[in-house]
Amino acid sequence: MKTRIGIIGGGNMGEALLKGLLEKGIVSRRNLRVGEPRRARRTLLRRRYRVRVLADNRAVAAFGDLLVLAVKPQEFPRLFQELGPLPKGRRLISIAAGIPTRWIERRSGKRSVMRAMPNLASRVGASITALARGRYVTAAHLAEAKILFGAVGEVVVVPEKKLDAITAVSGSGPAYVAYLAHVLMEAAHGVGLSGPLARNLVLQTFLGSSRYLLEEGVDPELFIRKVASKGGTTEAAFSVLNRAGLAGLFRRAVGAATRRSRQLSRR
Repeated sequence: MKTRIGIIGGGNMGEALLKGLLEKGIVSRRNLRVGEPRRARRTLLRRRYRVRVLADNRAVAAFGDLLVLAVKPQEFPRLFQELGPLPKGRRLISIAAGIPTRWIERRSGKRSVMRAMPNLASRVGASITALARGRYVTAAHLAEAKILFGAVGEVVVVPEKKLDAITAVSGSGPAYVAYLAHVLMEAAHGVGLSGPLARNLVLQTFLGSSRYLLEEGVDPELFIRKVASKGGTTEAAFSVLNRAGLAGLFRRAVGAATRRSRQLSRR
């Protein structure tokens, strides 16, 4: 890409995108700038990626044709006050949950605005990123964003109204998976498996099962039936999980996360 990219925010998601863009060779270092207020973090990113990392977000905005806003939602009002009027032609992509495109459009002078919802698996190039376009986004802008976030995993394009649910499912999803992994490791300890062995068994099982479901295209219910033979060990485990109402708990948890995202979006 010849586009000059400015990443405002050098935290986990900003760094993940920076890392993916450089590793995939999508953007050259000379076409990248990062804005980051913390001195220690600026030093780390400079040393790790050999790119220009600035304390001045306005300088990043002046440089970048495309700005990725990788800061927390509560920082957006302050950020737009700091940036002031944006140069003509600037395009913006926000990865903040709960900030609608219309909110950003009003404060950016009706610029091209998209929202992206990646997840923490961006750090290892295995995210699923949902992109939603605002009113002023062209087909070329959308194609550009798909290339950008393709650096950190898969990309899907969705209507913005679906982002609250997507935030609850795949944005928060890595934490659900980590929680299940933690619980299963604790259970493994309880039946006599050591810490390192339990960890390796659980994480490799998660990885292998996910790959099987993706690559074989198997429906999860069919997958369960393949593993849970009649009268076997897996069926015994599922009888406990079903009595505890685990499926209902997950539905309520995802519903709660969706409602919270909608509350944050009412700006």
